[in-house]
Amino acid sequence: MPNIESPPTWGIGMTLFEFLSKRFVKESKTHFRRLIAAGEIKVNSNNVNSSCSLNPGDIISIPENLKLGAPPKEVDLGQPIDILFEDIDHLVLNKPAGLKVSPLREDADQPQLHDWLMMRFNRKSPTGGPYLRPHIVHRLDRETSGVLLVAKHKEAARSLSMQFQKRKIRKKYLAVVEGRFPLDKHTAAIPMKKASKSGIEMIPAPDGKEAVTELQVVKRYKNFTLIEMRPLTGRQHQLRVHLKALGYPLAVDFLYGTREKITEKDILATLNNAAPVNPDMENFTLARTPLHALSITYHLPSDGTETSIRAALPGDMVNLIKLLDAYDRFADENVNDLLYNL
Repeated sequence: MPNIESPPTWGIGMTLFEFLSKRFVKESKTHFRRLIAAGEIKVNSNNVNSSCSLNPGDIISIPENLKLGAPPKEVDLGQPIDILFEDIDHLVLNKPAGLKVSPLREDADQPQLHDWLMMRFNRKSPTGGPYLRPHIVHRLDRETSGVLLVAKHKEAARSLSMQFQKRKIRKKYLAVVEGRFPLDKHTAAIPMKKASKSGIEMIPAPDGKEAVTELQVVKRYKNFTLIEMRPLTGRQHQLRVHLKALGYPLAVDFLYGTREKITEKDILATLNNAAPVNPDMENFTLARTPLHALSITYHLPSDGTETSIRAALPGDMVNLIKLLDAYDRFADENVNDLLYNL
């Protein structure tokens, strides 16, 4: 077992777990807990628990294969990340579709959002730490775009998480769904659970966990509807499962919908429309769920000020809606274009 040098000044008084978390940010906290519990991380050659307090001169022994090193200095995700708000406690970003929020061990060699956040948080950190870890306090599916809250330290994470638990955080999503939704407003209260222990699919179930979503129609088309959704609970895949259960799945959804992509020609086919292809949209393809986290309202961890942050609708969803507007003569006459930046 290699040994770590005695804790620097910033590490004195910390627990073993806190020290490891702030110095070795490439390892997960769960992994640290398991290694400590198994006696594979020792202090002064002794087995200890995660809450062991460190003192000047303590020697910490760690396994050979533990990932050491500082956060990355550069991370290229292949696309820009729009920061909507940032202070010393947290930031709010507009997550692009296609980025996984949680780090994936199977894709450890590929740049990930978690890596990019560590890079941003630690640009001015001293060599050896302490380093800041991203605390992602809520999730967005890989293919969902929009507002995402990220805390910079555990106190801010605790504040934001508590707001979620007490349902003080309000989120709004915009979705394009299959079919012409008949009700202007509707509240879906449909309990959910996992379809199986090993899979990711969720299903409606009377014995499942409470799941409540408020829906409001923004605009109807002949075969699609633009809907604003507000989840009052935060279950995995909640919006997608509720839409499917209501009979109006997302217009594209490989798991809960009827198609894996939609093109301009697909839209024309649903209208029995032989109109010529729009030159600007000839190559249009949307191959992800048209679901966007439009806004979030919460209280700042620093002083409790209520704040609302909004993320502009991404180009692929804007183009889908523009195509529907252009070709669908059954569409409603009015929509609040200003609200959604169309």
